[in-house]
Amino acid sequence: VRPLDWDSSHQGLLEGTMTRKGAQRLLKMLDPRGQTPDREIDLMDPQFQAPPDGSEPMVEGSPVRVSPDCTVKDVYLLMKVAESDGVVYVTDRGILQGTITLTTLMSREI
Repeated sequence: VRPLDWDSSHQGLLEGTMTRKGAQRLLKMLDPRGQTPDREIDLMDPQFQAPPDGSEPMVEGSPVRVSPDCTVKDVYLLMKVAESDGVVYVTDRGILQGTITLTTLMSREI
């Protein structure tokens, strides 16, 4: 999530997502001994979204998203069809509003 310079709230633009597993793989690959913990990494680098060796991407540059007015039924169908890792992001004009997990969706807490 990229913070908005013009907005004093804590909103930000959703640019991509990463699982904990992906973050661990990335850190192990770039800093196997943990010697550079302050190293800056461009997570939007194409090699992390489409690895040259054909392995599983560490960063999802196009996460599954829906608008705030999307119906629960449509979110459920989207989760079943898309590879969303069980999470759909709610955005309004690209600004992250929240997340919906399959667990939350099935518990009817929405």
